[in-house]
Amino acid sequence: MTSKSQTNNEWSKLSFDISEDKEAFKEQITNSINGQFKSTDREDVKKAVDDKYEELLKIASVTQHIPAITEGLIKSKFRAME
Repeated sequence: MTSKSQTNNEWSKLSFDISEDKEAFKEQITNSINGQFKSTDREDVKKAVDDKYEELLKIASVTQHIPAITEGLIKSKFRAME
């Protein structure tokens, strides 16, 4: 499991361009969620994060919150599956 300070440090390396750094954001979200749900397959988490992030990126008029929204929605999905 990643520590909170390690996770915060990884987030701080990213720019604020949600589209430009989307692969890095999606990877960080996947790592965060995968660390919380050990019984969940990483590839399932990655696919869910990729799909939701891209969906939100297409429809959002304000994009700065897409990573947080994606993480929250996918966490809820996997929490409900436990």
